[in-house]
Parts: sequence; structure tokens; C-alpha cells
Amino acid sequence: MQFRPAIMITAATSLVAVAPAFADIGFAAAAAAARGAAADATLLQVEQRLRNGVLVYDADLFAAPNLNRNVRINATTGAAGAVETSAIEAEGLAIIEQILSMLPNATIDFGGAVERAVAASPEGAAANKVSLDIELGMLAYQVMLNDDALKVYVDSVTGNVVPHHGGGDDDGEDSVPGTNFGAALSAAMAATGLPVLSAEAEIENLSGRLETIFWNAESGELVMVTSSAADGAILATVSWTPSADQLARIADEIAVLGSVTVDARAALDTAMAQHPTASFHGVELKAEDAGPVWKVELTTDQGFELDVFVDADAAAPAFRIAAAVNFLPADLNRDGAVNGFDLGMLLGNWGAFDPVADLDGDNVITGFDLGLLLGAWQP
Repeated sequence: MQFRPAIMITAATSLVAVAPAFADIGFAAAAAAARGAAADATLLQVEQRLRNGVLVYDADLFAAPNLNRNVRINATTGAAGAVETSAIEAEGLAIIEQILSMLPNATIDFGGAVERAVAASPEGAAANKVSLDIELGMLAYQVMLNDDALKVYVDSVTGNVVPHHGGGDDDGEDSVPGTNFGAALSAAMAATGLPVLSAEAEIENLSGRLETIFWNAESGELVMVTSSAADGAILATVSWTPSADQLARIADEIAVLGSVTVDARAALDTAMAQHPTASFHGVELKAEDAGPVWKVELTTDQGFELDVFVDADAAAPAFRIAAAVNFLPADLNRDGAVNGFDLGMLLGNWGAFDPVADLDGDNVITGFDLGLLLGAWQP
């Protein structure tokens, strides 16, 4: 799927900002200056403004237990003005406490968030405000550009721009409502009694279906069950012995199956509880250093794609939410490029059944799949 950035048009203004005729230290330097001026506080927001003909940055910082520190930074010289302190209303503290609890996991700062947002925006866009907030269940930077005409969300942990596709956008992942996804998944699981490796929603001829892949340790085979997203009916079952390349791709996940205590359906239910109105694209077992997790891919009813990671080996599944990373379908090894590595994977399964490399969906790797891969070539 072609990546598309998370851009929201919030006002009917021009998408091309007029560059100010001022020297500008930038958001990263402004953030550093604000922290230096209020060392006892945590930075939450930086906004660029024109005050009495002077370009400045206004920074808001939180100081325990309930104080807001405001610092004004000269955007030309970087000099900080006097720190102004005011009390924060009680109703505003809850969201700040949530931000503070998640902030230690952040890997990027205000300047990095602005860089990512600008890179994902139309040419010429300029940021005017960046603030930490809880967006869609994750700690994100909300970056406003072009005098609030554009809004871009940047995941504070992964640095990913949150993909947003809007209503009816063809670039979104195929997905079905959670109840339909769950019914189709439960039907497939009941049909085999085998452990799930992944399940993915597909839309074909305007009809939703789920392709669930299982591991049969006794036979050493992979099993794919196709079930209807409309009524859970089993449409097809295919078993095959994986090639060496296929087996290598899932070896880590097969190795952790014995420690999985939360099944795919329970992981889906956990994600659905967080986003009950979302539609769902997939559930996939992942082997991480901290243990096995389920990656549940969903699209909110606002059109934002998110990944919910659910512990697969916990008595009460814990979860975390992150911005989705979207890859072109032809990027078979998910390294961000379509190149010789992907070509080698495709050719290694020539004439065989491989759901990952089967780009045209005809259940066999042929020249049609090769053509699609070469057409998406991005070394």
C-alpha cells in the first residue's frame, strides 16, 4: 500500500506558507531555550507567534503540582524573557498526568516532530505550533502548520507520522468492522484448532473475507483458512509445506508459540475495547525481545491507521498503541524499499504458494507478481 501522511485540512487557507522575513532559531532551539529558562518544569507546547512585529516562540511548561510556566523566546536571538507562572485548573491536570506518565518512552523531541511533520506535508508548509497530547490512545506531537490550516500527528515513540486516509480513500488498508473480523477469525480458529500466526482482511469483488494462517507443528505445514467476513462461513482451506525462505520468515514466531497464553481472538477483543468503532485489517503474532505480542492493525472511524500491540503471554493482556508503518505490498521483507532482496524472495518461491509474495492474489507466484514487484521498484 502506498504510504500517505496524516494531514488534516482544518481551515480553508492556502497550503503554501509565506516565509517570514525574520531570522529564526527554529523549534528545537526554542525548546532548549525554554527548558533552560524553566528548569523545574516539563515542556508541553511551543508556538511561534508574531508579537508587536517581533517573531517569538511562546512555550508552556508544567511544574508540579499544578503550575504552568510560560516563557517567551525571541526567535531571532534565542533570548528568553521573564518566566510567567499561573495555576492550572484541576480538570486540565488529568491529561497532563497522562502525558507525563508516557513521556519517558518518547524517542523524539519537539524539533524532530516538526521535521517529520513538515516532510509529510505539501511543499512549502511551515509549522507554527507543536504540542504534546494524547491522540488516539498514544502520546503524540500535534503539529499545526500554515497558521493552523494543517494538522499532523507524530508518534512520540516511533517518530512515525500517523497515517490518515479520510473517508472513502482508496489508499487505506482493506478492513472490516471488528465484529465481522472477530466472527470470521473465530470460525477459522474453530475449523482447524491450530495456533494462529496471522489473519488479514481482504476485500474482493466488494466482499470482505479473512485469510488466517495457522502453523501445524505435527505436519510441518502452514494452513490458510479463508472465511467470510459477512457470516464467518469457511470459503477455502489450503495447506502447504513452506519453502526455506518462508520458514525463515516465521521461525521466530513459531518458536514462541509455546509461550502464547492470549490467543488471536482475545488480542482482537483487547484492541476492540480500546477502539470499539474501528475497522480492522489484521492480527499478527510478533516475537519481540520482551516476549510474544499480537500486532492488531486497525483504522479508526476518523480514518487514522493505528497498530495496537497486545501482550501474548500475560494473564491480563497489556497493550500499547503506535502509529502504523505502511509498506508497499511489493516490499516483501518490510525494509522500506523494493529492491533485490524482495526480488530474491519472490524468485525463491517461483511457482509456489506464498501469501506474502502473491501480489496479484491468484495463489501462485508467477510473472504477474514479478511485473507488479518491478513496477514498484524503489531501491
